[in-house]
Amino acid sequence: MDTTEELELSGDIKRRHNVMDEHKIVALYASMSNEGWTGRRLLVVDCGDHHVAITGVHRIEAARRAGLQTVPALILDEEELRGAFGIFVENEGDDYYLHFQGELMENDNGYRTVFENCNYGEAASLMQDETAESGEVVAPTIQAFLEANQGIALSERLTAFYDSKEYEKYQHRYIDDTSYMPSQMFVDFDRIKQLENGEFADGTIGTTYVPFANLTGDVDNDPMGYDIYAHLAIDPTTTKVYLVEPSGEPELIGENLDAVLARLKS
Repeated sequence: MDTTEELELSGDIKRRHNVMDEHKIVALYASMSNEGWTGRRLLVVDCGDHHVAITGVHRIEAARRAGLQTVPALILDEEELRGAFGIFVENEGDDYYLHFQGELMENDNGYRTVFENCNYGEAASLMQDETAESGEVVAPTIQAFLEANQGIALSERLTAFYDSKEYEKYQHRYIDDTSYMPSQMFVDFDRIKQLENGEFADGTIGTTYVPFANLTGDVDNDPMGYDIYAHLAIDPTTTKVYLVEPSGEPELIGENLDAVLARLKS
């Protein structure tokens, strides 16, 4: 039914979802760069010409950035899953799910329940570990984030913005006149997430961009009150800044970094 082996990261590995938390990836990258892979095995499904990662989408990305060639994985064979339990992989756009008894499994608890009902202990145990994992990954410092993206050449203006800690002056200021959300969105330069958006793949702002700042809402005058499902991304050469959200075309916020900073209010 399954094999435990080293999964080649150079292969075609599909993800369950395309929402990526950049500060989580950076924290994992920092650990893997120093210690290699130390976590539990991945749970993946072998679909013949590609694999689907049921767990570990952030760990896979971090391992690739850290230069790892393979990672340990419990590999399930889709044909055997289909024959034994009627389980098969189905995709909706770029998202991949297991399909069982007419339903798509969309969360960790759903996957765990399916494997438990099928008396498939190893996979159920991995999903139990996934759902039981508690605590948040500590957001990276600006320096940790820059180290994770050290292959990207930053413009002199953007380098100075980080090196001089100019970002501290604008930390938690807000922007309130975007098409995405006319209300206040506070910027957080030291807690950065990244959302995947197909518009970038089409070259809207080029193939290379740097997630630049998280966006948070205001709860009781606390700019760290809650996350908004969007972030700012910057072209590292021209310093054009875009607002990125999971669907829809990225919104140009400013032609350069200084134009964006001028829009931020306190």
